[in-house]
Amino acid sequence: MTLWGNLQNDLANVENNNATLQIGTCPAIGQYALPCALYLFKQKYPYNSVSVQSFSSEQILYHLKEHSFQIGFIQDGYNPQDLTSYQVLKNPLILVASPQMDLSIIELKELHTIPLILGPENSDLQKSLRLSLSQYGFDLTPLKPLLELDGLESIKSTVRAGHGCSFLPYFSIKKELYSKELKEIKIKGVNLETSFSMVWRKEENLTEAARSFIDFIKNEGVKGFC
Repeated sequence: MTLWGNLQNDLANVENNNATLQIGTCPAIGQYALPCALYLFKQKYPYNSVSVQSFSSEQILYHLKEHSFQIGFIQDGYNPQDLTSYQVLKNPLILVASPQMDLSIIELKELHTIPLILGPENSDLQKSLRLSLSQYGFDLTPLKPLLELDGLESIKSTVRAGHGCSFLPYFSIKKELYSKELKEIKIKGVNLETSFSMVWRKEENLTEAARSFIDFIKNEGVKGFC
């Protein structure tokens, strides 16, 4: 190969390695768990540029197939056959209320008696809740929530104000539980969980930054989640 050819290859490798790593993440893990891991990744790989955008899991899968992202983080309820998937986190789904609510434990069959505040029907949060409840033979469909709000923070604010109860991932409310702004309502004999996975396209020549990030999350990043 000529000197010019070698130079072109070297420049291509530099551009490839320094290209911005595009990551798409569903709101829950993107807002509450992933930021700390991203910080640690940047500490270890300071020359890698990272851009993170938040979408629903369904949109992330679409954008991955369209090559808009190199890596995505999705919530459970999806089985992307044409993508590589690696579960990074499993977290309890907690039924929470304002401490002023005079309720500490219920039966699953009593769920329809409390004012529920949920995400929209097609949201990751409600899809995950439906999936988790179905493992106990419970169908969420007949229940009519008091409110359907788009965004975990808006749900938390409404619950803190004493206007209802909601199911939220533990990592998104652990500070409020510790500070007693929210309290957990137990459901007898029921332990609900939600999980999150990292996904990327199969059989693709990933950039060095993407490979480094995937290896980092697998080996170190999970311990660094907020």
